[in-house]
Amino acid sequence: MADLNDLPLLITKHCRITPAPEDGTRILTMRRWPRGVRRDRFDVWLRDLAPSEGLLKWCWAEEANPQFDPERYERTWKARYVAEMQAQQRLINDLRRRHRAGETLTLLCACHDPARCHRAVLASLIVGHAS
Repeated sequence: MADLNDLPLLITKHCRITPAPEDGTRILTMRRWPRGVRRDRFDVWLRDLAPSEGLLKWCWAEEANPQFDPERYERTWKARYVAEMQAQQRLINDLRRRHRAGETLTLLCACHDPARCHRAVLASLIVGHAS
């Protein structure tokens, strides 16, 4: 079996980027459907892999806080998101199995900043490297 890090898994695509043949299976990981985006742009919608409404509201409030601390924010939201994903182990394990079998998975959402997006954390959960 190939090294998991060498297997395809795309994580940085915005949901409005035009599908490409190399995308493989396009998976929308948003709680709500993005406005104005046709359903045929995705293969599957796994809304349960998105942060909860409560976590999203917390993120928006933290980012608007004048005493915003990026390091604390990063640690806290990541820990909360990983904890939420404990309830989604069946979905994550299925994606892990597909990834290990060599399937290309493209995780998509509407976050503009990949560094502050759950896609990267979700990808690490899928390949089994989440901390």
